[in-house]
Amino acid sequence: MRQLIQKNLTNKNLTDISFHRTLLMQTKCGMLTYEEARRQALSRYQKSRKTLSKARFTDHQLQSFLQPFNTIFYLNDMAQVSLKEKQNTAHKLCQDIITAFRKRSDQQYSSRYIRSLITLATYPRCTKYLTSAEHMLFLDELIVATHITTYAHSAHVALLAQVLMDGVVRYRPELLIGASGYLSVSDIKRHRQELNDYIRHAAMYHDLGKNFMISVVNNDYRPTTDHEFAIIKKHPEFGLRFLAGDSTFQKYHDTTLGHHKWYNGKAGYPAWFDNTQSPRRIMIDIITLCDCMQAATERLGRNYKGEKQFETLLEEFKREAGTRYNPELVSLLERHPDVTRKMKRLVIDGWLNVYFNIYHKFFR
Repeated sequence: MRQLIQKNLTNKNLTDISFHRTLLMQTKCGMLTYEEARRQALSRYQKSRKTLSKARFTDHQLQSFLQPFNTIFYLNDMAQVSLKEKQNTAHKLCQDIITAFRKRSDQQYSSRYIRSLITLATYPRCTKYLTSAEHMLFLDELIVATHITTYAHSAHVALLAQVLMDGVVRYRPELLIGASGYLSVSDIKRHRQELNDYIRHAAMYHDLGKNFMISVVNNDYRPTTDHEFAIIKKHPEFGLRFLAGDSTFQKYHDTTLGHHKWYNGKAGYPAWFDNTQSPRRIMIDIITLCDCMQAATERLGRNYKGEKQFETLLEEFKREAGTRYNPELVSLLERHPDVTRKMKRLVIDGWLNVYFNIYHKFFR
């Protein structure tokens, strides 16, 4: 290892990844402290970072730019510097990762970037320096950078789910007893905002697993192939990989895993997950219904199919109540037209606000 270090130190054309690996070897051999290695790593990185402002990365260039990040996160974590310094470094690196993914110039037919995305987005030596809110924003921005239509879909589902949650709290609060952590109707009504926040976040992260897939699967002007659909069916399980990095995300595991399961548990995916035994079953049911409502009526982002009329979809919900959809939720929509009208308005006009808000928040 020492011979390799000496050889690399005399190489004036050492690549970024080899330079950072050499720093790592030097710390293992006692030739550098972690603080010294961290300082050199960040100094070298600042030079390559200058390419970000004007770059339009090819797939290969993106991989090359991202390769040193794991080592830099490692050195930042191991160095004896203040927590504030580590946090600041982690925040800046996360923002640069997002920028790099936004700078991709390919047509999203490649999947090589996915390994880097998953590794960096779930690396504990990175995410431990983010608060839960910062971690959520990091995931949000990565989805916008790589799967903007999936993010828009999730944001739309979140709006629908909040309206439905409000309806449940107002008209059928007993459905939430136990699943929400609250044990009485009065508790549920008192914690309306917490329930609204929960269902919004659950909706935003139900499709996180689609980051494991190239965007063309959703965007192409044709039906998906059997092979592509088999990949798509894995996204609930893949989503848990992203949620695993933060203990506060544990409460969203079942809604992410179960949103494609039928209410009766006899169909949908993943086959091994029993949604009927989940303590958060009603939350899964709310996300499932709103997810199907948005996907079936969507006019943007799913170019391989046409949208359904809202009234047609409501009739489908009625026919499949008790099998695919929670009959209590379907009944609520049927009996309380004020809830239905709000959801219809969101379905018809909400998509425009969704895309405007994405632009305003992430691109302005």
